Amino acid sequence: MKTLVVVYSLTGNSRKVGETLAGILGCDVVEIKENVKRKGIIWFFKSGYEALTKKIVPIEDINIDFSQFDRVLIVCPIWAGNLPSPVRSFLNKYLDKIKDIGFVFTLTSDEKVKVEKVFEKDFKRKAFDSISICAAKVRCNIFEDEIKKFADKIRV
Repeated sequence: MKTLVVVYSLTGNSRKVGETLAGILGCDVVEIKENVKRKGIIWFFKSGYEALTKKIVPIEDINIDFSQFDRVLIVCPIWAGNLPSPVRSFLNKYLDKIKDIGFVFTLTSDEKVKVEKVFEKDFKRKAFDSISICAAKVRCNIFEDEIKKFADKIRV
């Protein structure tokens, strides 16, 4: 099965997890990018507001034929209990070209189930699988066993 890992990361935690997962699965990684720098307390609150209001924001084009992949795994943080606005924008733009989608969330609490339900409701699709990784484990480099187990589970 041909898989692509798509990463959105501000702090580097999701990028680290995505690159680790791609290395285990032997697949490519692409990154969702914006032309905006989200730094500082004002951007923290603005980003949370964007997530809560499900705002679509400008992102850079990704020049990949997503139909060439059996599965796409989105690796991203959770903002205010929702998908980050750049990830929502990515899904808005490319989801109809993606055959099967899964998620790896980096988070500080157990919000995964809520976000999965938000995805299903908003995009009328169900993820084939997902996992959440505590950001503290990523910072301490003690997340790889969880990612390996997830990779083994979805590799079938």
